[in-house]
Amino acid sequence: MAKSDPPGSDQYRRSFGTRLRGLREARGWQSKQTADQLGIKYHRYMKYEEGLREPPFWLLVRMARLYNVTIDFLLMGPEGENRPLPVTRLDV
Repeated sequence: MAKSDPPGSDQYRRSFGTRLRGLREARGWQSKQTADQLGIKYHRYMKYEEGLREPPFWLLVRMARLYNVTIDFLLMGPEGENRPLPVTRLDV
């Protein structure tokens, strides 16, 4: 977690990783096979599943297309789709 990350961001990364792993396992894919399909290294993919890294935008698009889900679903799960997020002002 970076020093500039807001509180609770590690929880979002972990839940993203859990969803990613669930989507992969539901299809019966191995993590190495999935990383190859996404065009990234295995270790990098595993860091996403473990919630240790956040993927760049271009990779989120690839993941959503690979799993045939929305980016909203990948980031927030089924409860987050089509639900407005509360907006709070951050003083920077």
